[in-house]
Amino acid sequence: MRRVSHGSFGSEVLVAVDGVESGLNSVRILEEVLRGKPMTISERVAADYQEGSSGSLCPIILYTDSNSLVTAIYSVGAAKDIRAGRQRDIAQLKECMEWHEVKEYVHISGLDNPSDCLTKDFASTARSRGRLNELLTTGYYTPIFKD
Repeated sequence: MRRVSHGSFGSEVLVAVDGVESGLNSVRILEEVLRGKPMTISERVAADYQEGSSGSLCPIILYTDSNSLVTAIYSVGAAKDIRAGRQRDIAQLKECMEWHEVKEYVHISGLDNPSDCLTKDFASTARSRGRLNELLTTGYYTPIFKD
């Protein structure tokens, strides 16, 4: 499906939707390989409510430096200043959390975002480059939650 964005917020929403879809596809493949058949939504929700159990083999957590995206996802009502297409995308992201497909959406500081150095100028991304180097050399990402 082709999607078009006319601003940075819309782009952040589209990237989040794409990331969640890719994560869900990967988790479903992993579940099918290890369990034989994927769990239904009701089985996954029931398993999440059982003590000490998780419906998903690999819980999805989306980290983004877009605070407005995280705020929109966790808000109760729909924002009036967001285009209808982006509101639908945000509703889908909310639905993924309600169905226990996504564990949570987390805001991280742009300065500590490893991918920030891929879109900004060299001089302003020293900390971000260090985080990306750490991620690529160790294969492990530890988020920093300060703003």
